[in-house]
Amino acid sequence: MRTFLSLGLFVLALTAQAGTLTYNFQLQTSEGYDVHQIMMYASNGAGQDDIYFNPVTVPASGVFQLQHTVGFDATEAMIIGTMQRNQDSNMDLVMWVSDSFASDVLGMRYSDVFPNGVNGPNPGHNAWPGLIAAAAGGDAGSLSTLYDFFRRSHVSNPLFAPTGSYSIIEFSVVLPPIGTDTPEPATLSLIGLAGVMLLVRARRG
Repeated sequence: MRTFLSLGLFVLALTAQAGTLTYNFQLQTSEGYDVHQIMMYASNGAGQDDIYFNPVTVPASGVFQLQHTVGFDATEAMIIGTMQRNQDSNMDLVMWVSDSFASDVLGMRYSDVFPNGVNGPNPGHNAWPGLIAAAAGGDAGSLSTLYDFFRRSHVSNPLFAPTGSYSIIEFSVVLPPIGTDTPEPATLSLIGLAGVMLLVRARRG
């Protein structure tokens, strides 16, 4: 019995170290608009990082999955997308961030969370759609600006562990999170199997 339990935990560990980062999440945007221009960042915290421009559109509500394949074992991640509102020309940023960051910035405006001149120049809220589009199109200056944003030390750290939990928030004014991570079905099965094995072992003991 102990061998099977160890095997189950070993499979979980392998999943966490895979080159493809998989994010399963539940989303409910505040005004019912889809999220576009998905940009996924990953880093190993030791000089290796990568930005992937995911071509998918994330629906406004429901369970969804995003994936980012990297050539290193990532320890930090962040995801940004844009949400165009139909009733006016304004847009909102949607960010997948650490739970602690989401708690720290609750009720704050984008310009207060990422001000210019404190830790370097941050892109303005309304500059993100053009910046993402230019970087995805191959503009080296725009891509450099994005890497600089993710690599910078912000007052509150938005990066989360790819194998851990995270919160999904909207800017410009941060309301309570509009989404959160959900376990992958295969992971849930392994967790359930490990739980059953522990229960059987306890009963035999």
